[in-house]
Amino acid sequence: MKLNSIIPLVILIWLHQSCNNHSKNEISSELKGIQSLDSASLILNKNPKKSNFFDFARLVKNECQKNHDTLYTNKYINLLFHYGKIKKSPYCDNLAEQCKVIQQFIVGNTPQARYWSKQALKSTSKSEEIDKLDVYHIVGLSYYMPPMVSDSVIKYWELGFEHANAVNDGYRIYFYSNNLGSLFHEMNMESISRRFFLNALEQAKINKNVSPILVNNIINTFFQKNKYQEALEYYEEYETLLNVDPSNFENQAIYLNKIHINQALNKPTASDSLLKQISIDQIHKSHRAHFLSLCIQQYLMTKDPYYLSPEIKQEAPEWGIDLITNLNKDVAQLKIPELAFVWEIIEKDVNQKLKSQNNARIPKLKLLSALKLLIKKYEYASPIKRDTYLKHFALITLEGESEKEEINNHINKIKKADDLFDLIVKREAEIKNQNAEIQKLFWGFGSLIILMIGSILFYQMRLKLRKKQEEILLREKDILIRENKMNKRLVEFSKELIQFNKKIKSELDKLNFTGDNATFLTKFRSDLLGFITMNLEHNPTAFDHPFDTGVKDIRKNNKIWEQLNKTEKRVYSLVEEGFKANEIARMLGVTTQYVYNVKTKLKNKGIDWR
Repeated sequence: MKLNSIIPLVILIWLHQSCNNHSKNEISSELKGIQSLDSASLILNKNPKKSNFFDFARLVKNECQKNHDTLYTNKYINLLFHYGKIKKSPYCDNLAEQCKVIQQFIVGNTPQARYWSKQALKSTSKSEEIDKLDVYHIVGLSYYMPPMVSDSVIKYWELGFEHANAVNDGYRIYFYSNNLGSLFHEMNMESISRRFFLNALEQAKINKNVSPILVNNIINTFFQKNKYQEALEYYEEYETLLNVDPSNFENQAIYLNKIHINQALNKPTASDSLLKQISIDQIHKSHRAHFLSLCIQQYLMTKDPYYLSPEIKQEAPEWGIDLITNLNKDVAQLKIPELAFVWEIIEKDVNQKLKSQNNARIPKLKLLSALKLLIKKYEYASPIKRDTYLKHFALITLEGESEKEEINNHINKIKKADDLFDLIVKREAEIKNQNAEIQKLFWGFGSLIILMIGSILFYQMRLKLRKKQEEILLREKDILIRENKMNKRLVEFSKELIQFNKKIKSELDKLNFTGDNATFLTKFRSDLLGFITMNLEHNPTAFDHPFDTGVKDIRKNNKIWEQLNKTEKRVYSLVEEGFKANEIARMLGVTTQYVYNVKTKLKNKGIDWR
């Protein structure tokens, strides 16, 4: 069965993205975060700068897609035209005209949608700042409305596709690929259509933005070969993405497809529940033929009179042979009296198309399907009518041979599109590889810096350690030198002491133990004091007291100590050894008062005594 439910991607997503792309270089708008059109219009009145105007137009576009009340949306569209008139700006006029196209498309007013699309094309040529990709998209969309003028749709969408590739706009390439896939589906060129959809899916994966409508369109390609189980599996794979609200135009094709899958798999209960959740007045005009054919098929499955309501019978004549889009084309079933009106509509539409086929483009395969049904219907009932329809069937089939050149042209275009997509994918892979190499280089450079910093820190630690070791060695050297000097002094002192001992022994030998020894003792005492005085500098304790193995008395102030003269240092050392003032005076050859003066001086300088 042929399924007429593939649609171009939703305008809302397209325009939202295009607005974002266009406004990247704009000064920040004061309308950021504002959703109310009334609030936005007040801000625009106070400050009609370009960025505010653009964001206001974006809000109006979004409202036109959701609100079918044209009186309400015209209020804001007219405000856009008003600013365009005041500023004499084709840019402002063009945005207002785009809003009118969207508004009329949503309400299904084909003539007005096409009128405003022509106006948008005119204003586009007047200014370089107008985004042609937006304009080509909505103009093609206006010609996609019934009655579809496929030549015009092809023209503008191919222009958009080529321009998007020229500027390497991946997001718009994705949209135009999907839209061209939709168009070739309508023209029954399924192989080309599928290739466009798959290319669009590849681009969507690159952009990480797979749309539910794109997935739905790919699901439709399974219907061409009656692969409904595969279609269901694909639907279930993307079920979360396809769980949509059917009250919005952009979601209705997906919703109707779900109904059709259940019908094709003979699940009338599921399809019945889905169909009764939406009424015909909620269905957008471009989807009504699809909806009506599903209702007729549901009646054939359930015989529920709900699906042949007066509203459905009243709407059906407008759609002619499109009513058989989803029907199980079993003539025996279609001959039941309740569906007589369907035969009348189909036959009337076929005859009208046969009369006008030389002057207008008609969907050949759909017409051939309708002719097959009429041939079967009149096979026994009316041989004359059967032969008439059989003759037309043969003529239309032969006419198809003349379309080979056109089909080849489309095949060449799809090959060109494939080459462009391959180039995009290749470029994307190159960019990823470059990013990976840059990342590796960055990490390598970072590691090198860390290694260098670590090396510097390690070298500094080594320097500090070596410096400390050198200080220790110097201290050890100083201690060894002092010990060496001390040892020399001890040797010299020992020699003097030996000589003195000999002298004392000699003197003691002369001692008269029976007589008066006063003279001897006086001389002995004088010699002993002279010996001590002469050798005081060789006394290791007195001489080296403040320099013992580097551990100084904590009561001493090193700086003050260095300021003392040699005699003062000797006085302090002898006091520390326990000698009295008069003894120190005799040892050093000074007065007792001098010793007391030194002691007072040292105390005043902060050097304490034991």
